[in-house]
Amino acid sequence: MAATHVALLLLLLFLAAAQAAQLGGNGGTLGHALSQRQIVRQQVDSRLRNGGTFGHTLSQRQSVRQQVDSRLRCSAIHRETVAADVASGRARPPLFAFPCELEQCGAQSVNSTLALLRASPRFASLFSMLPCDLWSVIKGRTLWLAGDSQSQRMYRTIRCFLRDFLEPGPQKAVWDVVLARDARVRRALHETLVRGFRGGGVELPICTRFVGAARVCHARINRGPHMQAYLRSLALLGAWHADIWLFNVAMWYRANETGQYAADMAALAAGCTPPRRGWPLLIWRDTAAQHFDAPHGEFPLDGKRLMGKKFLGCKPVQGVELLPDGTLAGTDGYIIRGGWRNQIATPLMQRAGVTILPVWNDTIPLHAGHTAKECTHFCSHGAYNLWVWQLWQLLQRTELPPVGADQEQLSSRAASMALAAEGRLGALSNSWLSSVHTGGASIISAATARDKARASEPQPAVWSFRLAAVPAALALLAARRGRLRCRMPAGLVARKAPPLWQVVALSWGTAAARTRRQLHSWLAQKRQRLDVRGQPMRAEMCSSCGNRARSK
Repeated sequence: MAATHVALLLLLLFLAAAQAAQLGGNGGTLGHALSQRQIVRQQVDSRLRNGGTFGHTLSQRQSVRQQVDSRLRCSAIHRETVAADVASGRARPPLFAFPCELEQCGAQSVNSTLALLRASPRFASLFSMLPCDLWSVIKGRTLWLAGDSQSQRMYRTIRCFLRDFLEPGPQKAVWDVVLARDARVRRALHETLVRGFRGGGVELPICTRFVGAARVCHARINRGPHMQAYLRSLALLGAWHADIWLFNVAMWYRANETGQYAADMAALAAGCTPPRRGWPLLIWRDTAAQHFDAPHGEFPLDGKRLMGKKFLGCKPVQGVELLPDGTLAGTDGYIIRGGWRNQIATPLMQRAGVTILPVWNDTIPLHAGHTAKECTHFCSHGAYNLWVWQLWQLLQRTELPPVGADQEQLSSRAASMALAAEGRLGALSNSWLSSVHTGGASIISAATARDKARASEPQPAVWSFRLAAVPAALALLAARRGRLRCRMPAGLVARKAPPLWQVVALSWGTAAARTRRQLHSWLAQKRQRLDVRGQPMRAEMCSSCGNRARSK
């Protein structure tokens, strides 16, 4: 009896295994995906175990498993499922279906944008684009988005689109993290790229890290000279030849600054001229269109009349039409040529050998996709999502240099950034010390010459000014000493700054002694010109006055 039960149990197990194998072999989507995931994860676990019992931490195991999940999200089965849902109307395209903290467009605006894109065969691949597609291109690289608030919003869009590929760990540890972990690198970045460029949201660069050593970083840059400072500091940023540098500066230049914009763009393009050894791939994103109720849709100089309670909404650009091939046709030649900013910047960048990401034409018909009460920035999902697709298409057509192993690449980046920071801090401290000596000597000589010039007829107002300048000089010395301490290299011990109390006491004593001597001299000269009753003598008007004063 027991043998019969055992045989029956074995038969049932055999039939169940055969049915499961048949389900997986016939292409069942769920069964195949689950079996594939289990097999790959078993291989990962065995590889980790074979690498050594204590050789891998939990975070490394999670990172490898997340890379496995990322590959499964790139599978053909997942792509077919998403394409079927989008084609049937059950879901929006993945590029227009993820949550993000940007200002959200209304459903009508998103649907109108998707209808516009469906009408052109040029955008067919947009509807099947997966986060995996963009991640596969930037894996092992850093995608830099350098520019003003338009670049910042594009950075946020990419960061949200690739949410499923985030590096494992707390969100605050991988999401919008300041670029450098090393304090010395941060200090060098602040001194080089933030100090002197404050305003308009300028801060240290931030990055979001993804599996496979992929990063997306944003550097807030509003004008051309600031962009030049960044391009001169690529080694300090850790940017290397396999990275991608997508940059633009335009909207902070008003219509009455065409000459300044042309000069800044010429200088920027000259700095980007080859050879660019070790530089990342440079991509210039041209300027997007605006849709204000003004000529050509551009924000006018007296634009305050269009804002606030008087805002009447964004208007379509008149006289032009976007053709299916991506070109513009119509009667407004100014719009067809790309507006004044693109007419200046695009030819300069092309002559410098910089790749162009054209977004002007495709934003012309998107007047309904702006944020509330202004017609420059776009809401989500809309133009920024379209730019992500355009960037992906451009990178697919570009031959990118290969990347190395993940850990080797990260360690080499950190080492190069630390080395660049050490050299930059040393250069800053030495230049400041020399400027202190030179500036101090020039200030003393200028003060001495001024005193000699005013010695013939000193005024009390001069003394009040000098006394009021003493606290300001002390504050400047204290601030300079603090900057010197921050910039001092580790090996520079002989030039260590004195304690603050010594600086203050010495400065105050010197200034007080000099002021006291000059005040006594001025009072002595004044007494010589006063009579006994304290009234000023006017010898030049009455020659006998001096005789009467001496007789008394």
